[in-house]
Amino acid sequence: MKKRLFLKLGLVLIISLFIFEAKAQICDLDVLKPIAYGQRDTLKDKSVSIAQACLIEAGYDIPAGPTGFYGPQTASAIRQFYLDWYGNWSGRSLDKRGINMLKLVLAEKLSPSCDPDALVVVSYGEAGLEVRNLQLCLIEAGYKIPSRVIGYYGPQTLQAVKEFYRSWYGSWHGKHIGPRGIEELRIRLGKITVDICDPYNLAPVKFGQRGSAVKNLQLCLIEAGYNIPSGATGFYDDETRNAVINFYADWYGRWSGLAVDIKGVEKLKEMFLE
Repeated sequence: MKKRLFLKLGLVLIISLFIFEAKAQICDLDVLKPIAYGQRDTLKDKSVSIAQACLIEAGYDIPAGPTGFYGPQTASAIRQFYLDWYGNWSGRSLDKRGINMLKLVLAEKLSPSCDPDALVVVSYGEAGLEVRNLQLCLIEAGYKIPSRVIGYYGPQTLQAVKEFYRSWYGSWHGKHIGPRGIEELRIRLGKITVDICDPYNLAPVKFGQRGSAVKNLQLCLIEAGYNIPSGATGFYDDETRNAVINFYADWYGRWSGLAVDIKGVEKLKEMFLE
């Protein structure tokens, strides 16, 4: 009888230690490595539970927690993880590409802010910190990327880039964001932090022009009540032209809207300095 009791107590202790270890397991990016379906942790190798802990930290649900066994729940979490950046995946392994992407996802949690100065040219299919920064900056500028910011330039990022180009350039069929796009995105992000009209520095500008003088004109037109749907982008496009036409119509008459001349500048200044 006592022998059975000791055996039961020993079994309970072993199970308790196992559960405690599973719950105590934390994500360690330095030792994260590929795993496969059916794999279990050993005393020396905790690869499965570490990967599970990292997946959970990244927002992927494993109801049982980091148990150290790669079963159906872990496979389901890995399928969802790959779906967010790669596409359909069996979930029967977490390969080297998946490990690198998981590290990027977790890096995003540590540094979730856009850095406009670090923006560089990137193309469809690329992955890395440069893509992650682009995604963060696009979202900050108001463009939607429904999936997580995971550093992979896939269909959702491509759609956001196309919408961004459409707002200032027109139809865009490229699969990259180029130097002009980077410059324009930096202007947009500048608008977020500094969006005040400066009437003292208004200057003549014309259709197709871009830069700080155009942006200041747009800010002043918007503040004066003339609508520019895309906001102060720094590019004198059709939306800005329509606002200029309406502005001139209120005090001058018919106007092509292809430029704001010195008279228009002086009139706009009067509206703020009178």
